[in-house]
Amino acid sequence: MKTNSEAQNIFSVRPTQVLEEEKAEKIFPDIYTAAKFEGRAASAGRAVGWATVVKSEKDLRGVREGSVIVAPTASRELITIMQKACAVVTERGGIGSTAFWYAREYDVPAVTGVEGLTEIISDGDLLQVDGTNGTVEVLRHKSSRSSK
Repeated sequence: MKTNSEAQNIFSVRPTQVLEEEKAEKIFPDIYTAAKFEGRAASAGRAVGWATVVKSEKDLRGVREGSVIVAPTASRELITIMQKACAVVTERGGIGSTAFWYAREYDVPAVTGVEGLTEIISDGDLLQVDGTNGTVEVLRHKSSRSSK
């Protein structure tokens, strides 16, 4: 599992560990949420990292190394920053799109078809992306991150 290094330090997990729902709730009861969204698997693998919502080309500048990119669609512009991401999640798009082909080439987990996610997720939310099963889980909301 790919893990943003900052997220890894906060949760004290090795990148190869999988945060299963029951374990996460027991280990992190004060910050665990059951917000789990289902979409379509676009590129296999799992990753944990801080969300960066990309709604326009100017938002691309905010993507940092190890970010989970959350975008309305898998645009060609995402390809330019795909290698920085630990995962990609989109509201729309086909698994055969060029962006998801690059995600598979770069070994970046990806999920598509999660409608409304750019309105629900905020920059700085901690997400777990399972590109094998097509799920996105909010592990920590930005508001709880800044209050710790």
